[in-house]
Amino acid sequence: MRHYVIVPLSIASKIVAVPLLFSVTLSYILRLVRQAGPETYTIGMTAFGVTGALSAICLTIPCASGTFPPTRYAGEKFLHSSLLLIQTLMIVYVKSALMQSAWWNAHISLGSVASVTLSIIGTLVSAAAAYAWYFGFDTLNDELWSNWDRRLREMETKKPNHRAPPVQNNKCCPTNRWTRAAGACFAS
Repeated sequence: MRHYVIVPLSIASKIVAVPLLFSVTLSYILRLVRQAGPETYTIGMTAFGVTGALSAICLTIPCASGTFPPTRYAGEKFLHSSLLLIQTLMIVYVKSALMQSAWWNAHISLGSVASVTLSIIGTLVSAAAAYAWYFGFDTLNDELWSNWDRRLREMETKKPNHRAPPVQNNKCCPTNRWTRAAGACFAS
């Protein structure tokens, strides 16, 4: 694979990830607004786990002293997203506790206002978490693809010799017909 193929691959990975991030965020927000319950916890905890793991990976990558590598920036964005996801889970908990309380049944109109308010706050916090996650992903994706491109360029400039060693005797390998056909005969 040549280095000029790396840029389209980087863009392609973003083309896949951005709609996926949007759809997962939208699904999470819709569940948060409609029904605060176990389904929302499952998605929220999964998102928190994945985001926390990405943050830990990015923040443990060593860097040269005095520099601020892009992976550190991505790790901080993933960490910020993790904190926002925890906040959304707290909002989900408060909303579900409110809906199951006796106060909710006694004050339906005030409970509805509180529920709508918590839904709006949860939506904004979830959107901010997705926004932070996107910036972390975008930075990490660009860094990883540029590192791959750099390594391919280094390998291309070194151009190691992958030819078979010269044949010292005229015997071909009798056990492998493919090496005999290719003429890759090695001295034993």
